[in-house]
Amino acid sequence: MKKLYVILVLLCMSSIASAQVWTWDTLVNDNNPTLALVRDHQHNVYSFGKGGHVLTKYSRWGSLLLQKSFPAEMKIRKIAFDNSNDLYILAGFNDTITVESQTIINNNQDDILILKYAQDGTFKWLTTIFGEGSDYAGDICFDQGGLLLVTGETSGNTNFSSVVVNKPPHRDLFIARYDTSGNYLQSFFSVFIDETNALYQSGSAAGIEIELDQNNDIVLFSSVNGKYQIDTLIIDAEAAGYVIKLDSNFHLQWAKFTGGTYAKDMDDMLINADNDIIYNINNIWHTGHDGWIRKVSENGVTLSTLIHVSGGYITGIDADGSGDLYYAAGRSEKDNNSGVPRPDFMIYSRITSSGVPVWEKIDSSYSTMRGEDITADGNEVFVSGYYSDTIHLFNDYTSGYGKFLAIIENSPLIGVAEPGPVSGFSIYPNPSTGRFTVQHGIFRGKAQLCVYDLAGNCVYSGELSGEHTVIDLSGKAKGLYFIEVSAGTEKTRGKLILD
Repeated sequence: MKKLYVILVLLCMSSIASAQVWTWDTLVNDNNPTLALVRDHQHNVYSFGKGGHVLTKYSRWGSLLLQKSFPAEMKIRKIAFDNSNDLYILAGFNDTITVESQTIINNNQDDILILKYAQDGTFKWLTTIFGEGSDYAGDICFDQGGLLLVTGETSGNTNFSSVVVNKPPHRDLFIARYDTSGNYLQSFFSVFIDETNALYQSGSAAGIEIELDQNNDIVLFSSVNGKYQIDTLIIDAEAAGYVIKLDSNFHLQWAKFTGGTYAKDMDDMLINADNDIIYNINNIWHTGHDGWIRKVSENGVTLSTLIHVSGGYITGIDADGSGDLYYAAGRSEKDNNSGVPRPDFMIYSRITSSGVPVWEKIDSSYSTMRGEDITADGNEVFVSGYYSDTIHLFNDYTSGYGKFLAIIENSPLIGVAEPGPVSGFSIYPNPSTGRFTVQHGIFRGKAQLCVYDLAGNCVYSGELSGEHTVIDLSGKAKGLYFIEVSAGTEKTRGKLILD
């Protein structure tokens, strides 16, 4: 690979602590712009092309569990999971389609669809949202009471299932609340207030991302073009992004200009352990791209930049239980405005909550490649990306092009043939015919153990005490297993092979 040329403002890559290794990968047949990743409450990973119609479920180790294909006219935008780990899909559709034997009539250019499935893939219900023009599906999430929140954009009178909300014929931001049976409960809209300004007569406001913070307040990332009122807030802007916090009754708490335009190029938003808001946004200029990860304080007072990728874009972010952040980035353009060739790159990185690097993986090429999304969970970091010509992952792909999914080792996996020191963690004998010892002196007091198969199922669990414990998996299928030991906030994991 040729030398990477990328400027990371406020970030010195030479301080990276360690390089991580690939542990699994697979190629994916999906031509949509970005391959998104979302993890459910049982640590499984769902993959779908943003704007695509295929949804695939993998175990945390990469085993294929489920795949659903929808009509090509249906474009998946976001997914979410309730407290029972049931799946909710938010999508747009631009033609009359049939889903789960139900015919769904398209009323205008683009309508919005919500579907619910049990975690085993059993269909539960669907419902639609549509206005009098082209509508936009933004995002979905759940509040602390288990109710579903949906955001996006509709034009004119808006239908929520059988309930019609009358409003002027403008493109307005909305938030709607549903119960888990699909019953519409209430909604909130922005109000367009300047019809006299010729610049804004075709204005629009849209909800792009929505999250609930630790106080059950609603955090909304919105795109505003025109003069709009959102509760008591007046925004007069051209193609601008705002982070807006509302209480559970849709009353304004505060709003913060994001510092960038082209807000619909914003990819992800999350709430960290300190209740701060983290989001990434990309600006597209005639000379190239720029991407940022930014942090807004809980009270909306401060806005800071954690990462700036100049000449590229940030395509996905995530956080783990420690408070660390993860991001995927890339660039897939050959020349800048001066015509000087420059390589494409893909980056996957872990940083602290203040932007200090922990580790990163970078690859670059004068052929096309980019990182697309990332989701972290303990020792596994699941990523997606795009390549052409050559890429070196767990397996090497030396020709062709396409999308891929891969797992990066987040911290060293442990599994040794002989016992280590009392203060360490080890599994022996390994490989084993069934009986083996877990040495766990690294933990103080009692610890919990769970043995996972490749599908992510816990096939054995128990409580450990002392410094070592003998486990018997005789009768279990031969193959690779993952052993996770945890005590309080401490956790480690090892591999075991049953022979």
